Amino acid sequence: MIKILILGRTQFLYNTAVKISEELSKVAVCGIVTAKAAPEYTKKEKDFFELASKIGVPFFTSLKDKNLCEYLKKVKVDIGVSVNWPLIIGEDFIKLFKLGVLNAHMGDLPRYRGNACPNWAIINGEEKVALTVHLMEGGKLDCGRVIFQSYFNVNENTYIEDIYSWAEKEIPRLFCKAIDILKDNPGYSLKYVSENDPESLRCYPRRPEDGKIDWDRDAEYIHRLIRASGYPFAGAFSFLDGKEKITIWRAELYDDGEKFLAVPGQIAELGKNYFVVITGKGKLKITKWDCKSLICSIRQRLI
Repeated sequence: MIKILILGRTQFLYNTAVKISEELSKVAVCGIVTAKAAPEYTKKEKDFFELASKIGVPFFTSLKDKNLCEYLKKVKVDIGVSVNWPLIIGEDFIKLFKLGVLNAHMGDLPRYRGNACPNWAIINGEEKVALTVHLMEGGKLDCGRVIFQSYFNVNENTYIEDIYSWAEKEIPRLFCKAIDILKDNPGYSLKYVSENDPESLRCYPRRPEDGKIDWDRDAEYIHRLIRASGYPFAGAFSFLDGKEKITIWRAELYDDGEKFLAVPGQIAELGKNYFVVITGKGKLKITKWDCKSLICSIRQRLI
């Protein structure tokens, strides 16, 4: 029997724990460790606690818990399965696992490592994003032996919500495939990702205020920012006439062939279920937004 420790946060990890416990033969979840959830997560600490109770395994909230280390040594756990643990995990902890700790990273390693990688990939205009399942190396960020990678094609209609919906199903599937591979071939590697790969981009966390729109930027960039900032995140935003906050959820690139002179942020057209905004280069058609005030005139402006 292969013994698995569930380690981390997010709906993706929760789904993985359920899938492993219900569908994989000769594999058993032997414990769950989680940490404080980020605001956008749909599964919180209490959900993981309830899942641990349902499965009948111990529940922990810190890797520094002495009871956790003693338990892992006693049980002789085989593999850790991790998604979005908030800190880099040290080598001493990883050595407690016979086969290592698998991590699901929402980035195309070695290119995208760190935080909010799919969001940054959209903003950066990538044509695809990746899920990478790899074996962690202690004290290092997003490197090691890659076991599986899966890709999602991105176009101008792709929003971060679409990538998260795909990942919600794909991450449990990839973990299960990786576990099956390592059971029979512990040394397997699709490729190795070095900590110092010259092609690597270090992605840093994004905060809600990073979604503020600078209308001086071109329409394509602003469109990518809107797509990268949507649900389950806080959304891209601006201020109507510099006062009322407006959160923009959906938009389209818009070219009506008009030659114009205008200040970026100017509302150029009002429709039944949309309005058009002028940017530093080009126009955007806004099709879904939240704002307490009505947008009722082309004399109005987003700032």
